[in-house]
Amino acid sequence: MPLPLHGLSIEELEHYSGIEPGASEELARRITQGRELQQSKMEQLQEELDQAERQLSDTEDNLSSVEDDLEEMTIACRTAKAALEGTLSLLPEQSGERDSITEIIKTLEKLT
Repeated sequence: MPLPLHGLSIEELEHYSGIEPGASEELARRITQGRELQQSKMEQLQEELDQAERQLSDTEDNLSSVEDDLEEMTIACRTAKAALEGTLSLLPEQSGERDSITEIIKTLEKLT
């Protein structure tokens, strides 16, 4: 009566491989299949790693762009603040526009 080779564990196949040729063939098949599975998993992990590295690079590029934009906006805010301070110094003390300009200057100070 032949052994139910597909139902045996690796350890059982190792045990019977010396006395049952089918057991050694099944053991070899499973070992090969396991290596192929490991190779496939390694390739999948490598693809995931490559994708993560590309995403990181894209994120770093985006961050650099945002930092550049922030620097430009900071310079624009400082320039606007300086211009408004110059305008404020030219307005008479009783001008109704002074309060509005002062509020805008305060807002610009918070942004820089």
